[in-house]
Amino acid sequence: MTSTLPPPVAENVLLTFARTGGLPPFSRFTPEQVEPAIDALLTTLEGDRNALETTLARGTTSYDDVVEAIATITEPVERADDDTAVCDELPCTWAV
Repeated sequence: MTSTLPPPVAENVLLTFARTGGLPPFSRFTPEQVEPAIDALLTTLEGDRNALETTLARGTTSYDDVVEAIATITEPVERADDDTAVCDELPCTWAV
């Protein structure tokens, strides 16, 4: 199952990082990016969860496929959450 990503929010490095991974660009995160990024990620998560529920309703999905799908659809939200929390501990350009 692949994640259904909405278009990126203009120049939101937190959202871009959450979707793509790699090294976090802490020096480019700003407080104004957090809420729109999390909103976009939660919207995507909701759509992916609904798609997974539809797939599960068919009754043809294996346990391993479900575990992999859940990991895939929750990873961007977890990545964003982890990195905004790190900014509270490190000298980022902001602190929440």
